[in-house]
Amino acid sequence: MGLALAAHSKAWEGPLLGDATMPEVDPPDDPDSPQASMERDDPPAFLERMVMQHRLGPPPFSSAERGEVGGWLGIKDAERMDALAIAVLADAWFPAPWPRLPEFAPAPTIDLTLHFRSPLPVDAELLLGRFTNSCVRDGFFEEDGELWAPDGTLVAQSRQLGLLLGAKDPAGGR
Repeated sequence: MGLALAAHSKAWEGPLLGDATMPEVDPPDDPDSPQASMERDDPPAFLERMVMQHRLGPPPFSSAERGEVGGWLGIKDAERMDALAIAVLADAWFPAPWPRLPEFAPAPTIDLTLHFRSPLPVDAELLLGRFTNSCVRDGFFEEDGELWAPDGTLVAQSRQLGLLLGAKDPAGGR
């Protein structure tokens, strides 16, 4: 089952206050170039329509100390990003807790909230996504996301609650 709720508003006059800065990463490769890093033997079918270029965080299932993932991402053949494309991108990258785990665990999304932070559509083929995790407890995890335009504009922020099904503790327990 899925449920969507949206609240819309015109832009209001007010100050621009913010400390969020775009992470410094290598620029994107050509969106049509092969994607060698982070490829899987059995990728989900939706990835055939995606461009994903890893730039942030350790590899999945490496028992890393931190949960940070991300890189350049987009939808093949898209020249600009509208609200629907951004919603897809906010949930497309592999989950931020995966680098902290020793092996694969499915991770369905339970709840996803998006905040659009710039006028849409965004004239960009790729956005830089950064997704972080600081807590996994009783199988559930939170993930905070940011999507950035190549010029450094914060396009959207996300907050997700996900579930790690059958995940093993990096220390050896469940």
